[in-house]
This record gives sequence, C-alpha cells and structure tokens, in this order.
Amino acid sequence: MWQGSGHQTTVENLYALYKRQGFLREEEALAVMSADGISLVGVNRVTDRLIALGVIFADDSTADDDEDNDRAQTNYDALFTEILEISPGQHVLIDCIRNVRPPQNREWRPLITQMNSGNEYAFNRLFNMYLRVVMKIALRFYKENGFELDDAIQEGSMGLIRAIRQYDGSKHGNLGSYLPLWIQQYISRAAADKGKIIRIPVRAYEMVQKLTQSQKMLLDRTGKEPTFREMAAKAGTTTETVIKLLEATQEPVSLEEILENEENEEIIFKYLAIPSFEEESDNNILAELMHEVLDTLTPREAKVLSLRYGLYDGRERTLAEVGEVFDVTRERVRQIEANALRKLRNSSRSRRIQDFA
Repeated sequence: MWQGSGHQTTVENLYALYKRQGFLREEEALAVMSADGISLVGVNRVTDRLIALGVIFADDSTADDDEDNDRAQTNYDALFTEILEISPGQHVLIDCIRNVRPPQNREWRPLITQMNSGNEYAFNRLFNMYLRVVMKIALRFYKENGFELDDAIQEGSMGLIRAIRQYDGSKHGNLGSYLPLWIQQYISRAAADKGKIIRIPVRAYEMVQKLTQSQKMLLDRTGKEPTFREMAAKAGTTTETVIKLLEATQEPVSLEEILENEENEEIIFKYLAIPSFEEESDNNILAELMHEVLDTLTPREAKVLSLRYGLYDGRERTLAEVGEVFDVTRERVRQIEANALRKLRNSSRSRRIQDFA
C-alpha cells in the first residue's frame, strides 16, 4: 500500500483533474494541496505519486531556465529575428513559439507515452516545443538552397507531425535526434518537386545540391569550370551520374557552360547512349511509392505481394513458392494476397502509382 495513504484523496482529486484536462498546471496542483492542508513534505510525496501515475505537469512560465535542454545552445531569438526579416508574415507563428517553454531534460519520454494513450495535450506539447527545430532547419535550407522559407516551414511542420506520430522508442532512439531527419526529408522532398517538369527523387535532388556546392568550390579554387571527373570526385559519385543529373535539371549548373571544357565534351559523347534520366527518375519514384504503399500493410501482407510480383528482385513467385517461405498452404497465400490487394484498392497512396501505368 502507498505510504502516503493519508493524502490519497488529494491524489485522487488531482488525478481526476489531470484526466479531464490531459495535464496539470503546477499552480493549480499546489492550490489543491494547500486547500487540503498538505505540508511541504507532503507536497513532495503527492507530487512524486502523481508523477509515478504518469501525470504531465504543464508550466506556463516562458522565462529563461538553466534547465532548458538545448544542447546546441542555439540563439533562437537571433534566429527568429532573421526569419522575420525574410518573411514578416511568420510573426504570428514565431510569437506563439516564443511563448512555449523549450523542451526540458527528457520531458519527451512521458509525453510520448501519454500521447500513445490518446492524450491530445501530450501531442500538442511535443509539437509546439519542437516547432523551433522546424524553424531552424527551414532557415538553413532557405539559405543553402534558395527554397521558399514559408514553404520550408510548412513542409517541415508536416514532417514534425509525421515523426511524432510514428516515433517508436524501441526502434528510433532519442526523439531529439529522430525528429530532424523527418523535418529535413519533408522539406527536401517538397524542394525536389517544386517547379520541376519531372519529379526528381529526393536522393537525386540532394546529390544535385552536392554537385552544385562542389562545382562552386572547384570554380573558386581553380578559376575555371571543373570537369565532370573533378565534380564526381569531389561529390563522391560517378561521372555518369553527374552527366545524368545535369541533363535532367539544367540547373543550378549550366550544361552548356560546362561543355566548354574539352574533356567534358569527350566524356558527354561517350555517354550519349545512357538511358534517359527521366526513365530512371520514374523508376525511382515508383519504387518510393511502392514502399509507401506497402507500409500500409502488415509485414506479412507486404512480403507476400513483394514475392508474388517480384517487387524487389524482378522475379515473380508462384503461390506454392510463397507458401514454402511462410510454411502455409497455397490457398492461405491466396487469401493473404487478396486481402492485401483489397486494402491497396482503398489506399490513396496506391492511386498515385496509377500515374506510372
């Protein structure tokens, strides 16, 4: 039995208030304990008991706190000021972020648990306290790649929502390290799509950015346009990949200008017969979409379809062959396949694949 049973009524009342609100404010908890005549020692015991029950305490304080857990020591005031100079329309969002207490040490752990139990306040707290990370990444992407800042903030916010919703502590490690990956991914994907006649896969778009930086560095160092070989070596890729990417994008590096180098002219003719980048891009996009679609299925359903239709290695398996893999009958494989296909027909993601038919 709990040692502080004399305070059980106070604990029960505060816990009931927490369940109604999704959180407890420190001042309202202290007010209840004071009204119940709880001593200072008793306050600590009641608080410890509430924390053990998973209660989330909300602090409305916006003052600086030495316990704020920003290991990067980012000057967010300067960052927000810079964003407002570029996009004054973001003042409403930034005013809101400034009034949100930054993430505290390991605060996210109980919040994730509560969110997964349906506590909407926990999700809102996670989203609001990490919005500053979205602003930081969006500004950096704007400065490095010229992508519209407002669009970067919007896409980054969507990435943050996706990351929080699908975070799994048993797989993904520290939340603070996991979130930026999704924020960056969403911004990169939007930048790759925007204004392109063909959709360039995110990984290819990131390589274009890498090539651009390599080209500028080599040009600054040597005073002349670099060769394909030099750019490939600097970016850590192949000459063939450089040519394909430059042909597909025509920006930010001009293919006409780079052909002024005689060595490049020889190389480009050598690769005239290579497959078009548009075809390769479509294949990569389709592969990405297939992965997204398969994620809507159970692991078994996804693997059955992958084996049956050769989605990974191009080799289609018979019902019997798939049955051997799972140690089930052909009829059972047929049932799993039919159920998976039925799910896909109702999936919005699967409709996007029809564009490649």
